[in-house]
Amino acid sequence: MIVFESFYDEVDSGDLALDSGAPASQIDIESIFRAIAKERDEETSGYYKLPFDESAISQSLAYIKRHEAHFSRISDIVVVGVGGSSLGLRALDSALRARFGAADFCTTNATKESSKWESGDLESGKSESSTPESSAKNASQNIARNATQNTTQNTTPARNLHFLEHTDPFESARVLAHIERIGIERAHFIIISKSGTTIETSSLLKYLIARYDLLKRTEHICCITDYDSPLLHFAQKCGIEALCIDKNVGGRFSVLSLVGVLPLCLLGYDAKALLEGARAMMEGFFARREEHILRKAQFLLAHQKSLPMSVLFAYGSVFSDINKWFVQLWGESLGKLDKHGKHTGLTPIALVGSIDQHSFLQLIVQGERDKFVSFLSLKESAWDEAVNIETKGAESRKVDSGKADSALESKGADLAKIDSSKADSGAKSFKTDSSDFIIPPLSLPFLESTDFVNETPFLRLLNMQKQATQETLQSQKIPLDSITLDRLDEWHLGALIAYFELLTSCVGAGLLINTYDQPGVEFGKKRLKEMFHDKKAESK
Repeated sequence: MIVFESFYDEVDSGDLALDSGAPASQIDIESIFRAIAKERDEETSGYYKLPFDESAISQSLAYIKRHEAHFSRISDIVVVGVGGSSLGLRALDSALRARFGAADFCTTNATKESSKWESGDLESGKSESSTPESSAKNASQNIARNATQNTTQNTTPARNLHFLEHTDPFESARVLAHIERIGIERAHFIIISKSGTTIETSSLLKYLIARYDLLKRTEHICCITDYDSPLLHFAQKCGIEALCIDKNVGGRFSVLSLVGVLPLCLLGYDAKALLEGARAMMEGFFARREEHILRKAQFLLAHQKSLPMSVLFAYGSVFSDINKWFVQLWGESLGKLDKHGKHTGLTPIALVGSIDQHSFLQLIVQGERDKFVSFLSLKESAWDEAVNIETKGAESRKVDSGKADSALESKGADLAKIDSSKADSGAKSFKTDSSDFIIPPLSLPFLESTDFVNETPFLRLLNMQKQATQETLQSQKIPLDSITLDRLDEWHLGALIAYFELLTSCVGAGLLINTYDQPGVEFGKKRLKEMFHDKKAESK
């Protein structure tokens, strides 16, 4: 379940001016919905159909099956791509890997495992009882099951995932040092580009071919690209297998296509559940059960001048890369010239709580009142579910768009200050290898003022900080909403991806722009080419 709560209706109409330059009909909910339905029906963008098409899963599994012997030796996947070719996949992997990392930590050998994390062994896929060879072989045996069945088992991701996104030599050296440490025969490279002519991607591809002689090791490389693209023709000429996506699926909307699904299958994640979550959100939207999306778009459009800043305040580092994906989706889709040639758009700002309470929150509270804030968080039980602390039975998977009571309020989490003498005695029995992350009942000299949070689970404290921040902004009449995920799993992340994509399309439709192109990016590419031509001309 995902709970969406809106609080911007509570902001008095006098606090914000209706300042949209668009005609009122253009910010009418029905007009927006009709525009989105038309985009879907006319396939203006192909992303609308991705959750309903499982061919990406079948193609991925068929590819893996064709190269079963090869993948039985592979422990590390390296994705070469930038922007929409990497950000969505990185967002999903980092969130899901955090879930599995939590499960690994909270075992009976927690202390031993934590020392491995500190030494970096787990990052490189090593353990005392396994080798890259055995890990890769075991992973291959489980990939088909995980990719096609809904499973909530806590298992380590099948393989390590790395990204080469741009020509930063320091980052390239870091990634490739690891690859050379485990041996190139344990690595598989996925080149992702709609055209193949993206300078960052093509430059990295050339380097990898030259350094590792990949044209003689074509089984270690594959491409994901558009039909009839230069990259496809290159791959076919060189005997490299390529998988194709539809041209009308833009990069920043492509994570539910082969761009995301093939790597996720190779990592052993539940790709079917990912698509099912996105499908539930899509179906709900077009069946008019997710009206909160349209209402939010309408509000943002009506106040686009007074609220040009869209803040995603995600409570938990597990959402850090989802933040980055959101910034690209929102910024590259909405920052355009409208059909009248007018500059328009909403600026995305991505924050992580509670960290950014100590940096950006001050600006929100007492700075310019030009921000709409969306809170993103996990329900406290998501931790329990992730580490299998207790079995609560299978919850029906659905998206709840109605207002709900705060989980914190329902728990009545009013904590009393703990007497230091009790804390001292309680500390003696506190187990530091507990599968719960709980603040120990310690009263430290000169730090007694912090004892009021003692014996509070980490995630509960994080959520209470989110609640306190949210209530502070509400009291300041700052418009906001909140999104709460019951679980950190493929289904919920799929639904979240579809939610942000639909919201972006709704706002784009109201702004009278082409949500799916990025002509502004092309100016820089053109200038770069001119600079190199000028440099060559000068050297002659």
